[in-house]
Amino acid sequence: MCILFCYLQDEKIDTGYELILLSNRDEDFQRPAIHAHVWKDTKYAIGGQDQTLSREGGTWLSLNTVQCKIGVLLNLTSSLVATKKDNTQSRGFLVTNFVNNSEINLDTYMDELQKTKMNYTGFNFLGLERQSESKKWHAKYINNISLESLPVDIDTSIFGFSNHIYGDQYAFEKTRHGCQLLKTSLIELTDNYTKPITDEIELIRRLFCILSDSTVFAEDSNIATVYSHYTVGNRRQISSINVPTTDEARNYGTRTSTIILIRRDQTGLFIEKTRNNPLINPLEWIEHKWHFKLNNVIEPPVLIN
Repeated sequence: MCILFCYLQDEKIDTGYELILLSNRDEDFQRPAIHAHVWKDTKYAIGGQDQTLSREGGTWLSLNTVQCKIGVLLNLTSSLVATKKDNTQSRGFLVTNFVNNSEINLDTYMDELQKTKMNYTGFNFLGLERQSESKKWHAKYINNISLESLPVDIDTSIFGFSNHIYGDQYAFEKTRHGCQLLKTSLIELTDNYTKPITDEIELIRRLFCILSDSTVFAEDSNIATVYSHYTVGNRRQISSINVPTTDEARNYGTRTSTIILIRRDQTGLFIEKTRNNPLINPLEWIEHKWHFKLNNVIEPPVLIN
């Protein structure tokens, strides 16, 4: 399970930020991965990376500060995918191939992915790209439940999704809950959208509180439908934004929390909190934070803690 929430600047509202993105990665603690870092082969891409054999270098979330692209990947259970293949490709490179490709824009990438998407196991992919002329972020979503499902432009300022098809009728209760929490925080920090946010420390605190929210939605009918093959206990475990470990699943839960902030002046922060060594000490978390400026080819993102 994974989940993300996103705010994109509204023409009529000035929060002081072009983009706010927050995401949890829920994963098996035994799956090898490297925490977020600036990738050596690009110098401008930040993100964690999978270290599973034959999948090394794939990722679930990455920002490229020069290409002004963000990619986020969430899986979909095989029960949602119409056509199943035995020899599928690794999904983790869908993000890498998007954010690091200077020759292709978001629309074209989605059109090409539409042709090959059934070669992968089930996924949701969100691409975000800053438009140089309008200075707005373009968001586009695709899944591979079937060839008939087409890429979708997202034109709402606050949205979210988890391991379900995009759209309110499919959304888990925790997705709706997180979107409302984000909306409430933005309203309060802007005095009902009458002024830009001035307390960034408080904004970050509130965003991590959203990602840590443990509200359980045990009666979520959409989770029951999508994960009908799970036990009642497992469905209860994954029904909250922050997925806890349980006696039934001691080595599974929220493993990484990420926040990306991009201000109006095109500077920003990439912040990741991750379990340092979850198999040995699942309660130990470490935090890394980078400062960056979009389109800056002279200075890569700078680690500030």
